[in-house]
Amino acid sequence: MTLDSILDSATKARVPVLLWGSPGVGKSAAITSWAKRRGQACWTVIAS
Repeated sequence: MTLDSILDSATKARVPVLLWGSPGVGKSAAITSWAKRRGQACWTVIAS
């Protein structure tokens, strides 16, 4: 299963997604790229 397929399934099911990981691994870039390819809105929330 790829990140794209997981995000597609979550979006279809209207399930929120939280990406968790070390700084600099590409979480924001991955989700921003995925959203742009699908014409979806995307917000980055940094709770620090």
